[in-house]
Amino acid sequence: AQDILFVCSAMAAISTQQLPTIDANDESLGSLPGSYVQMITGSLDLPRGVVIRWAQQPDKEGRRALLVFWDENFSGDCHEVTKGMVRFLHDHVIKQDKDFVLIWFQSGNHKIGPKHLAWLFWNLPKQYLQHLQACHVVHPSWTVRLAQFSLFPWNYLSDDFADTRFIGPVVKFANRFRMVNWSLTLYNVLYVHERLEFLEPELGGDPVQLLGIPESFVAFDKDLDRQAEIDMQNAQNQMGMPTMG
Repeated sequence: AQDILFVCSAMAAISTQQLPTIDANDESLGSLPGSYVQMITGSLDLPRGVVIRWAQQPDKEGRRALLVFWDENFSGDCHEVTKGMVRFLHDHVIKQDKDFVLIWFQSGNHKIGPKHLAWLFWNLPKQYLQHLQACHVVHPSWTVRLAQFSLFPWNYLSDDFADTRFIGPVVKFANRFRMVNWSLTLYNVLYVHERLEFLEPELGGDPVQLLGIPESFVAFDKDLDRQAEIDMQNAQNQMGMPTMG
């Protein structure tokens, strides 16, 4: 069975937790880059306002769910959150060779940006990209929306154009920094969702009930609906249109 990774940010206060530890002498680390070994071994304290745990209920395909809650009290480095995530995922991705899906829930002003996605994908071993089936961002920032749009041209900058006169030099230069493969991977797996309800097809049910999302995060989702309704009514009033409801 594949594994599905849910990354959730909520507005409830979250306490510090103890993370799984990986022995530096573990045989599974032998063929991995030294930077990854340093990332996954040794002591690590998650930043304030972040907690990671497995969900009790799998998704509709029977895949396990890893929940990462990121609340408004977040104070620290996003890189440390990534390190915490891979400590949970190492056994499933590296040792058991399983696929996973990343779903990142956001709330308030603490929203993942393109630089976070770039750091996440750039610093993980290739096995993670090979097993990543989808990266869902819920309540995306405008920068993530723009990033998704900007990745579209990379779909055409493949090696098929490496010998062309104008595009070829761009492809060859980008390949030196793994930009083409990285961008194509992200383009093919990145999805953005404005509301929690749009995740129901992925889970086969209500995400609030299946994942145990904190009430404060659900309230944030409802606040977005109310604000959207107010904005629509204001726009209709300005255009002299009759309001609905």
